[in-house]
Amino acid sequence: MPEHVIRKAWDAGRLHDLPLAEGLSGRLEISITFDGPMLIGEPDPSDSATSLPVKVGQEPVIPGATLRGLARATLEAAAFARLSQTNLHRRFGIRDFNHELFTDDARKAVRAGWLRPAEPRDGADNAYIIEPCYWYRVRIRDLKGATSDSATWHLDWLGKKLSERYTGFDMKKGAIFDFSTSMTFGLPAGEGNGQLVVPTAGGAPGILIFSDKVPAISPEGLSSPERQELRKADDARKRALHIKALESQNTHPAAGNSKRTEAVFAACGSGTPLAVPSAVWDTFIANNSRPSRHAPKPIGNWAILRPTLDAGGRIPVFWVADEGGQVVDFGLVRVFKRAHTSRVMDALATTGNGVHRVDVDAPDFCPDFVEALFGHVHEPEDANLSGAGQHLRRHLKSRVAFGFARMSPGCRARETGKIRTVQAAPKPSYAPFYLAKAGRKDWSEPGVELAGRKVYPPRNADADAIQRNLEKFKDAAGGRDNDTSTSLRLLMPDTPGQKLVFTAEIRVHNVTPAELGGLLWVLTFGGDPQLRHMIGRAKTAGAGQAQITLGNLEVTSIRGEPTDCTALIAAFTSHMEREVQGWATSAPIKALLRAANPATWSSADFDYMSLKEHQKLRQDAYDGKGPARFLEVPQR
Repeated sequence: MPEHVIRKAWDAGRLHDLPLAEGLSGRLEISITFDGPMLIGEPDPSDSATSLPVKVGQEPVIPGATLRGLARATLEAAAFARLSQTNLHRRFGIRDFNHELFTDDARKAVRAGWLRPAEPRDGADNAYIIEPCYWYRVRIRDLKGATSDSATWHLDWLGKKLSERYTGFDMKKGAIFDFSTSMTFGLPAGEGNGQLVVPTAGGAPGILIFSDKVPAISPEGLSSPERQELRKADDARKRALHIKALESQNTHPAAGNSKRTEAVFAACGSGTPLAVPSAVWDTFIANNSRPSRHAPKPIGNWAILRPTLDAGGRIPVFWVADEGGQVVDFGLVRVFKRAHTSRVMDALATTGNGVHRVDVDAPDFCPDFVEALFGHVHEPEDANLSGAGQHLRRHLKSRVAFGFARMSPGCRARETGKIRTVQAAPKPSYAPFYLAKAGRKDWSEPGVELAGRKVYPPRNADADAIQRNLEKFKDAAGGRDNDTSTSLRLLMPDTPGQKLVFTAEIRVHNVTPAELGGLLWVLTFGGDPQLRHMIGRAKTAGAGQAQITLGNLEVTSIRGEPTDCTALIAAFTSHMEREVQGWATSAPIKALLRAANPATWSSADFDYMSLKEHQKLRQDAYDGKGPARFLEVPQR
């Protein structure tokens, strides 16, 4: 928690305008020296898939927001702050046939239906309705254009995007999909969900429902040498091998694991329309959008199909119900991600015996040491809550301001060529890394806790090694240029042997010596010249490894007493030792410093897990087995 003088000013509502007895205001210059290439990226105007260095005019810069985020995140770890920077309302999904969400007898049967906006005739307050219908499967090779079990046509179909598939059947009108366009099929009598049907001239009407393109083809039917060749072959040879693999597969839709069928929905409903509960809708939006509570951006099939729903039309969905027949989850494909029972806020509420979840509207609420310095915005759980008093308590302006970092005079930089890679960011949904609990680790397990704060350790910052790592990441993802690939143009010194150096200014207003000392401590890791921060893109490959050094410090106090960096850092460490006995040698501080030391890590520590290892680790965590070797921090 903050010092008493800060708590007193907070309670009085005078943290900014009432000068503290020991309050300091002024400026600090810092230098950021990179050991190798770095990239604070922005999209190339001519190619959004390529990331270029951020510039002001022609000069590369580091935005102040980047430095601010770096300093705050590090100080939160060093000062034992609340885990406040979390996406509290996020509820993750999982696609795993072995998980209880798929095996639960009460909700495992997947049904089909038409999702549409609710109308007055529905008699429901919910915004959306699902009209249940029967569904069937149709062989891809029985679709329009397929002849004599053509493996070539089959392969081309698997490479088509969702919009291309619907356009080929005249079901797309601009941005809107027409799900009234039907064909006739030999539909079986009765429910018959999932049965195989074929187009026929004298059958019942059904509507074709497609999924998006398939990123990979099963190599079944290829010899072992051909499978090995598939990874390294050129595009023409890969295509020939894929066609051979498809030709070798028999015509039964369940054989092998290459995609062989699409869906057919009955044109008419087969039951009473069901309301979509608001919580179920929110989960669907979260699992099909980029994370954001108030402005989620649709991604994938949802981005393509949403305009149809917004225009009052219907779209096809698959859904599951509870024992009472109520919709509990739904998605856009048959094997959609099932929503976990716990949200991030649920796990946070049990973390550290609940100390991280506080009632900001309570009379005794006080920001912690870091929030009081850097400010905060606490959004209300209920969007209808308002009021000036509440606004003042929920929003606090920072007393620290970070300027843009500009390249030092005499430092010259150049950009690398485009480096094609796959930026595989850590996923918070991956329970083995993000949850901590004795026994089972799973987002649907009651009482799980968040594991801690995420850091990117430094490693070999050599330019050639970084490029090799980035290319290896692409190879680990299958070596293909697809929607997951991106291109980076890193920034590096123009002259070999030199380093990129940036300088920036930080301004502080009415801060205590301990608060300013905390800022100085995290920038320099307590003054240890061996330790490094990681800044910008491609940190997992080693880019952005930097040392921050302190420059000119000009601060004034009401008392006019002189200050220096050493005394300020001592004020911070003394405050922390008073709050936490043995703070300097505590496990979190030792872990933070060890993680920032390049000597701790080797290249082997940063290899991607194989898919088999990834799955085994997740299963071990789900089964409640002991800690896996991947989670152990080296003790070098």
